[in-house]
Amino acid sequence: MSKKASTGGGSILLKLLIVVLAGVLVFTVYFSKSQWETHQRDTQLARERMSNVEVAGLQYFYFHRVWPHTLDEIIGSLDTCVVSAAPYRFNVERKVLLPRDLSGFRDSVLISLEDTMRIDTLRYAYGQPETLVLPDSSTKSLYHTKVWAQFKPLYEGLQSDTLHLVSDSEVKIFRRKMGTVGRDLWASTGGLFYPYPDSLRFSHGDTVSQPVKRFSFTQPLHEISTCPHTGKTFILKHICRYAYKGEYLYTINGDEGEVVTTLARKQAFMNELKSMASQAVGMRYQALADSAAAAGDAAYKVPEDLKIEILIEETLAAAATLRSGQRVISESEKTRTASGANADPSVPLLTGGVPVDSVAYYTSDEFREDVLFPEYNSPVAKEQFTRLLADTLVAGLIGRLRVQPSFEAVRVDTVGFAVYSPITGDESYTNGILKLWEVEPPKNDGFIYNGLKSWE
Repeated sequence: MSKKASTGGGSILLKLLIVVLAGVLVFTVYFSKSQWETHQRDTQLARERMSNVEVAGLQYFYFHRVWPHTLDEIIGSLDTCVVSAAPYRFNVERKVLLPRDLSGFRDSVLISLEDTMRIDTLRYAYGQPETLVLPDSSTKSLYHTKVWAQFKPLYEGLQSDTLHLVSDSEVKIFRRKMGTVGRDLWASTGGLFYPYPDSLRFSHGDTVSQPVKRFSFTQPLHEISTCPHTGKTFILKHICRYAYKGEYLYTINGDEGEVVTTLARKQAFMNELKSMASQAVGMRYQALADSAAAAGDAAYKVPEDLKIEILIEETLAAAATLRSGQRVISESEKTRTASGANADPSVPLLTGGVPVDSVAYYTSDEFREDVLFPEYNSPVAKEQFTRLLADTLVAGLIGRLRVQPSFEAVRVDTVGFAVYSPITGDESYTNGILKLWEVEPPKNDGFIYNGLKSWE
């Protein structure tokens, strides 16, 4: 008896354990799936909000002609940035029909709706006979029907002109096409529309001005600047274009300046030697082409290896003409647009790289010189410079050079902005024991860099 009871009890415990484990499994799958779905929704929401910020920033620039400095500045300006819109007017085409019994005319008009972006549909209201003053100052009892436009919700603040149809007979209005495809209206009367056409046909709505926020945003303004993952404000950074200009003044056996030691400064000097030899190099290329053409080869091209030989020979010939005290100037002028890929250790790493308005980084003396006079790393250029430096004439000239670098102040122009989402990668939706089933936190929501969305 005791053995059976023991066996039965073990079976019950095993079943309970299976039920518990199954419940844990179901919870784990469901909970993880729920977190992934939440991450996905928040990521999509963050991107939609960043897109709203982009639209708001572009509108700020349109109205103010300067780029915004902060998100608060963008949002605070939206109620004061307004657009004006004239009232909508219909396209009305008159149709006068003769009835079969020739007992009189049957007048009708086609009222067309062309602005399908702002207008939802045309509305109308039948009027009862009322006494109206005619253009000749006489009065008459006429049927008065009105037609106007109903705007879509986004444009509901705009106004519509009102079309007045006046006739001595009842007016009937119906859609030109049945269903939702056709929006045009037919209006007809058993008599004549009177007076028609003339200045009394329309009464004009007023031109209205509305805040631009009514036309541009898919979310409430107080939400568009917040990252849903972290609750922190998006990061707004300027995109700047930097203009650089400078020169190296080389003097052979000069008394002032620095000894030429860096490869970039040596290459800049040798580039000037190559420029001095460019005319002679071109003449030799042309002589080879002319000779080949005379021999019947009109498609002849100077081989690349021969080009290098000619360039080296003529550059060395130009170097041989330089004398003590002679000056050679190497000038350079370039622009550079900031990129988030450039590292600035003073700024925390963000999605898509480093914030792009690190002026200190882009205006440093070292960076400026590297932009204006970089080292040449292409195989062809490196071969040319290596062979020139190996020549005793060029090496001797460089050893006697003194260089005086001169750089203008870097000009900084703001040309756009970037929006980053403040994600660090350690965000969490769970606490306590639930962290046992926590899924991987979001890495980033992407970014918008001068109109370029990282997720598209």
